[in-house]
Amino acid sequence: MNLANNRLTEVEMLKQGMSTMDEYTVKFNMLIEETNIKEDASRLRYYMKGINQSLVYKVYSLNPIPDTLAKWQEKAIVYDNQWQQAQQFAAWRSGKTMTLPSTPKTTKAKDPDYR
Repeated sequence: MNLANNRLTEVEMLKQGMSTMDEYTVKFNMLIEETNIKEDASRLRYYMKGINQSLVYKVYSLNPIPDTLAKWQEKAIVYDNQWQQAQQFAAWRSGKTMTLPSTPKTTKAKDPDYR
């Protein structure tokens, strides 16, 4: 019971910050599994609480709005990956880097072999 409470505290304090959504989602999923929270809607509220506000707004702009944790994670990761790609492209285009933008890759959060 103590481990579950400790993990819940970690979930409550978890923020995306400068992390990618891939990194945030992997950490969130690892922590939430060790809590007593099993209801998808409750898990989703905790997940959304830690996401950067601009990304929450982006996912909320979808029609229909994702209604499960899995759908939110999928859309948030896609939008974050697209933003990162755009940032790489802008740096390349402006001459700040000579490295061509990378191509999209499998997300760690959805890759069953990722650990």
